[in-house]
Amino acid sequence: MTDPQTVRQVEPVSGFTLTGGEMLDHSDWAAARADHAGLELARRAVEAAEGPVLLIGPTASLLLEDLSPEREVSVLVRGTVDARSLQHSRDLHEGLSVHCGSLDRFDTSDHAVVVALDPLRMLVTPDSRPLSCRESLALMAGFTAESGVLVAEVSNSLGINDLQTAPSVLARDNFDHLAGEAAGGLFRHELAGALDHADLNLARCFAAVPSATHPVVLVRDDSLADEELVQFAKTFTSAVAVDPGPGPRTLSDPTMLTERMFDARLAAELAPAWIVMWTHGDADDLQVPRAVAVEPEAAAGWRARVVVDDDDRHALGGLVASGVVERDLSRAYAGERGALVETMLTDACRVRDLTGVRHVVGAYGAWLMSLPAPEAIVATVDNTVCRTDGDSVTFGLFDPSWTVSVETTSEAALARNLLRFAQRLLRRSLAHPWVADAGADQITDSLCAMVGVDWTSTRESSVALEERLQASLGSAADNGFARLTTPGAQEMDVQDPRSASWRETVRANAELREELAVNRERIDWLERHLEWRDRQFAGLEKRMNTVTATTAYKVTDALGAPKRKAVKSARALVMDQLPPGFKDKAEKAVRRMLNDAT
Repeated sequence: MTDPQTVRQVEPVSGFTLTGGEMLDHSDWAAARADHAGLELARRAVEAAEGPVLLIGPTASLLLEDLSPEREVSVLVRGTVDARSLQHSRDLHEGLSVHCGSLDRFDTSDHAVVVALDPLRMLVTPDSRPLSCRESLALMAGFTAESGVLVAEVSNSLGINDLQTAPSVLARDNFDHLAGEAAGGLFRHELAGALDHADLNLARCFAAVPSATHPVVLVRDDSLADEELVQFAKTFTSAVAVDPGPGPRTLSDPTMLTERMFDARLAAELAPAWIVMWTHGDADDLQVPRAVAVEPEAAAGWRARVVVDDDDRHALGGLVASGVVERDLSRAYAGERGALVETMLTDACRVRDLTGVRHVVGAYGAWLMSLPAPEAIVATVDNTVCRTDGDSVTFGLFDPSWTVSVETTSEAALARNLLRFAQRLLRRSLAHPWVADAGADQITDSLCAMVGVDWTSTRESSVALEERLQASLGSAADNGFARLTTPGAQEMDVQDPRSASWRETVRANAELREELAVNRERIDWLERHLEWRDRQFAGLEKRMNTVTATTAYKVTDALGAPKRKAVKSARALVMDQLPPGFKDKAEKAVRRMLNDAT
């Protein structure tokens, strides 16, 4: 009897092919990662090859808009909503064929290039059989032609994401039990022989950082010995500092852990994921770059893409402008090289070195105040690098592609940049030398005092400057300038709880407990002092009761009683003899006399 899930059907409304295991009324389009650096590698592989192309998953399907309309392209997605949306693109792509279903139910071959840039859990459905990472790669290898190329994302079984992400205690979703997460991905030494049975050779392997969910930097494993290239990758990763967003708590800051991974020269072994290229032919025939860096969380028109080839480093794109801001994408990240000022400040904050913070902020502030105000606006701490040569310290822009034409003061630009650092520091939940519950406004006030800027007087102009920049570019979360802008004034002291890492949260709780213990000691001292005063009053009251109980006191009090009664009666008699209102007039006269005397 024929398995109904293996029968190919055509969806009657839109016309895409149902391959089996499809998910009705489901969409993965929101999970498509337009900032995935692997798209640049896949784009080059597709342009260099001749023949049909297979795009698997929502992220790989983004390449469709870069391909020629006459190119024969097949797209495989698991949700009918995504398939229906892609099918509507057939008017623009004559050679497009859309398939909807699970990876293990898809049956095809003879594709020149096969691209899969999503985790395996995005390619399977509830009707799928359990697949290991090696089995899923074998299925994709079967889709390639004899001279074809496979470009796939492979999770690392020993990546730093395991060192920074706490396992979820909630029920698994997205069908992880059917995907490679159950088998733990692959180890680095397993990549070379993963597809030997399919006669595919490991051609190139790229370490993807800073996380498996945001692989915005790719470095080829045979280029990790290049110190200049590694320094660029580390600085770029720190500069863009991807917000992890909602999800499992992290055990450590991803950006900090990525920096340490690069410093230890372990990026090839500990990368959260790899972008791997297999080929049936010679690996030297593939012309691929040494590194790729893509700005995350930016609109397509403003997103910078930097490609490092064997002979040079260049950025893709041209001139874009909006309002008072313009950007030459061809000059993106073509500035100075060195240590990021923000990294220097966070390193000092991490060890509670307030003197070090003051030294860095002072040098940075003196340099920034020497710049024209429009240039100082883009010279944020996460866009400025520092180089030291003996006693000489020089600063420069890491990304000189931005130009801002707005009138402001250097003090307002400096205050805005320091406010941005304070907000990024709190959003990343990093340790700092200020009180544990300090907000961005309080930290900015302290930083401004280190460079002689009055935050109270510049606060309004700094916020107005920020609002004008955001008004020129629309929502700061939807454009390329978001990396150099900060939230509105109403969010100035709001800490984002989503990105709070577990270690930093524990450290902050420890600081709060320490401050609470100190306050409790003060309360205990005040309570002991109050008890001592109560005992003093009780002793005095007891002594007074003892005195009033003596015979001498009673006799003296009895003898004085007639005198007190006579004085009281005489006083009442005299007051009765006075004319009405005389008492008030006399009191006023006495006050005037006292006032005149003084």
